[in-house]
Amino acid sequence: MNKFAIAIIVIMSVVLGFMFTHLLALESEVRLVGDQVVMQTATLNRSLKNIVPLVLPKGIEDEIVKVEDQLKNESKWPKTTQGIQQLNDSLAKVVNKLPPWAQEEMLPRLLPRRWETEALWILASEPSAEADSLSTYVSSIESHLLNKPTDSSDAIEKSLEKKMQITKKEIPKAERSAAIDAAKKAIESKKDFEVAARQLVMYDDEEAKLLLKKLNDISLEKSFAQEIRFVEKDLEKYEKLSDALLREYAIVRTNQSVMDLRLRMNFSGIKESPLDEKINNLEKKVAKNIKDASGVRQLRDAEKLKQYQVWALNEIKKVRSFKTIEEIEINKIPGMVERNLSSSGARTTANGKARRVLIDELVAHMAPINQAILEPAVSQWFGKVYQKQFSELSNETDQLDVVTRFATAIKRAVE
Repeated sequence: MNKFAIAIIVIMSVVLGFMFTHLLALESEVRLVGDQVVMQTATLNRSLKNIVPLVLPKGIEDEIVKVEDQLKNESKWPKTTQGIQQLNDSLAKVVNKLPPWAQEEMLPRLLPRRWETEALWILASEPSAEADSLSTYVSSIESHLLNKPTDSSDAIEKSLEKKMQITKKEIPKAERSAAIDAAKKAIESKKDFEVAARQLVMYDDEEAKLLLKKLNDISLEKSFAQEIRFVEKDLEKYEKLSDALLREYAIVRTNQSVMDLRLRMNFSGIKESPLDEKINNLEKKVAKNIKDASGVRQLRDAEKLKQYQVWALNEIKKVRSFKTIEEIEINKIPGMVERNLSSSGARTTANGKARRVLIDELVAHMAPINQAILEPAVSQWFGKVYQKQFSELSNETDQLDVVTRFATAIKRAVE
């Protein structure tokens, strides 16, 4: 074969190839035009109210069937979000070729496919290992399963349910891991330990128990340290009080607070706490203040007790004798005869008034006296006056009245 013949053959091959490619493109364009004609004809019939069953052009039907076949066959399911997106885009591209009314009639067929592609997207979208992410992922699966339309894939549904159960089992593990990490960070930084302890308290394994014990110790130390600071500040204020009584009272209360704090620290189980030295120094300081305040109090109490004796004697002196009171009441009688006649009704009335006045004076001046804090001499004088005046009340009813009012009277304290 000569070179000219070979050249002719090559040229003919190129020409034939070009013509074949052009014919294929022409066939595709003809098919597309044919599909458009079919859909336009259907649209025209609709506009003329000639309702005819929807028949998809073969090209569109083939593409939809291809997508449906891929969704039905688990071995053909795309495993990556990129592959799922491509599948979804190809379906959307086909649907967008249809007029709106045709898309609406296709909804019963398209909705299950939409649900299936979204389900595959969920399956391919792995959540992070955090508990919140896992919980959100489970919620999205549950929501998607609830919205499953009729005629959608049961195989995809089962895959979602399986994935959901697997993820649910991972949530407690993730929560525990997060709680352990939070506890370790809190122990290291000594911050947010209360929140970390609340997260950890539900776990009873040894690691969790040990971390929880450390968190509780930190919390107790923080609490005790704060209480010590409060007591120290209070003590500084109490030391400056000018009123000796108030100062002593406040310091004694502070001592009770320190002892209560020491007791709770002892029962807390914290060993070799850096707070031990602080509480020891605080106890020494409070003890010194109590000693100083005690000396002042003793002097003050002695003076107040002395003043109480003087007050009690003055009150006892205010009680007049029955004879004195009776004479005053008799002198108030207008008639000389009735005033001088011991058996007269006026004299009897005056006698009764005198008893009432004596009872009132006994109760007003002597009943408020606290006999328990009287000095022996004053107490003896109190008893002597009381017995003398009490014996003047020959009426048993009057005597009972005095005893009752003395017993129920409010006693004046040392002020």
